[in-house]
Amino acid sequence: MRLSNPPRADELGNWISKFVEEHTNNPEPKEIDLWSEATNAALFTVAFQIVMRLLVGLDKFTSSPEDLQYITNDIVIQTSKYASTWVNNRLDKIANMESEVKIHFDTESAIRARLIDYFNAAYDAIGTRGYDPETAQSHACFLILSEVIGELLKSGVELNPEQAAECVEEIFESCQSIALQVKEKLSKGRI
Repeated sequence: MRLSNPPRADELGNWISKFVEEHTNNPEPKEIDLWSEATNAALFTVAFQIVMRLLVGLDKFTSSPEDLQYITNDIVIQTSKYASTWVNNRLDKIANMESEVKIHFDTESAIRARLIDYFNAAYDAIGTRGYDPETAQSHACFLILSEVIGELLKSGVELNPEQAAECVEEIFESCQSIALQVKEKLSKGRI
């Protein structure tokens, strides 16, 4: 994919979505909630790397917090739009619906809301705790994943605390791996 210079938010959202799609396995029927959260964490990780490494360095986006907020919102909206298509397609494949009528959950809004949670946690870690972007990204992933797994446990998802901790660790490690791949692509000018 050839991006304009500077890249537009819709191009970046599409690239982020495709990159995560290529690096995401299909969900298992009993793990849809965990799969969805792992997917959201991966989308955030790639989007955050793009914003921090590709866009923050551009004079256009470093002049004020408002500019960073603007581009982050654009990236979140576009990433959610593109990702919701393939997320819905993968979820449809495992849905056990006998009816001809299928009503979809608003995946785009759910992805957008979760990405906003992740970005807010990362920006808070940078602003109030003085974390560097790498640490802030890790902090946000761990914080949000822990909260979500806790919510899933309370809602009756069949996980014991040990399995929950393993899930958080696996998703976190997957995000770290994806972050390294994106950094490598960016350093070689491959996006």
